Amino acid sequence: MKNVTVFVDESGIIAKHLSAKTNCFIITLLFVEDENIGYLKNHFKKYRLQIARKKAELWDELTSTKEIKGSSVSESDKHSIYSKLFTTCGDKFELGIIK
Repeated sequence: MKNVTVFVDESGIIAKHLSAKTNCFIITLLFVEDENIGYLKNHFKKYRLQIARKKAELWDELTSTKEIKGSSVSESDKHSIYSKLFTTCGDKFELGIIK
């Protein structure tokens, strides 16, 4: 049997421009076999950098905090990152979302 790691993240804000208008809470679960964690992380970082390098405010956030909050990223940029991940790594993880 292979070992699986589960990454858990929560958010009460989907997008900064909607935060005052919506009341939501989402939990995301990412299931990855341990042998695929490095592969998936490398691709995620690559795609995140492609977006951050194009937008000064995202680059500043990434370099100062080592992360970019999802609510700081536009829906189209999120879609770009997720599409690339599903295309290149879709067979390496399973995703669960609780709303």
